[in-house]
Amino acid sequence: MTVNSPVEQTAYMPLNGFTTVDIGCERGNNSYNMINRMEAPFSTQYMQLFETLWIDREKLQDVTNFRGCSAQ
Repeated sequence: MTVNSPVEQTAYMPLNGFTTVDIGCERGNNSYNMINRMEAPFSTQYMQLFETLWIDREKLQDVTNFRGCSAQ
């Protein structure tokens, strides 16, 4: 996860999901859940990678309304 604010740019990893337990806001049943927090300049590389993938239509596809696959 990357957070880009007017004050700082921060990256958190690894995240297995986006629940309050996964992002470290609440305690879960996992034996451990270590999350690293990185500030700029290290977080800048993650932001640049995200932006590169976000604008590349060959690598990124919006599948929110995708009907080519059905759950079984």
